[in-house]
Amino acid sequence: MKPPRYFGARQDSLSLRRRLAAITFAGAMLAITILASLAGAQTPPPAMQHARTSPSKATPRVVVPAQTPTLDLTDFLKQVSEGNGAFEAARLSKSSADATALEPGLQLKPNFVAGASMISDAKPSPFFPYQRLETSNYYVGVANQFSFGLNAKFTYNFADYHYVGIAPQYFEGRPQLEASFPLWRK
Repeated sequence: MKPPRYFGARQDSLSLRRRLAAITFAGAMLAITILASLAGAQTPPPAMQHARTSPSKATPRVVVPAQTPTLDLTDFLKQVSEGNGAFEAARLSKSSADATALEPGLQLKPNFVAGASMISDAKPSPFFPYQRLETSNYYVGVANQFSFGLNAKFTYNFADYHYVGIAPQYFEGRPQLEASFPLWRK
């Protein structure tokens, strides 16, 4: 089944984010590899030594003792990946982009919904002698938009009705299931 048309632009955007995260991750790995190879080289090659020194000025050579522990590339990469915040951020960004790219394929993606309204109605009533009607409504629940167009919402509603000027005040609480399906969709 083909995904609905309105997901096309979002998938392109997610694909671009995923590619950018992969490029960032690859760039970080390349930089770490270059740094590791530079850290592993203790003295420059003879061609570079000759190019750096001029016949009139000789640079002193640094002698490294033989007991200095060496760090191979895998150990260096392991230390950098464990201790570097930017490396960890790039890895999390890549995994986040991968998970977001899979989202359009999910059948059930519920969203939390909540709302409130407060109304004060002061129009006169010919039947009841009250000053105004104050109403407060609150709801909380979950909603889901399915790929075939159905929009479903399950909420719990709470209402408070207060007639100012006369005694009755009552409350109401009820669950509500709402489903809507567009018939005239393009």
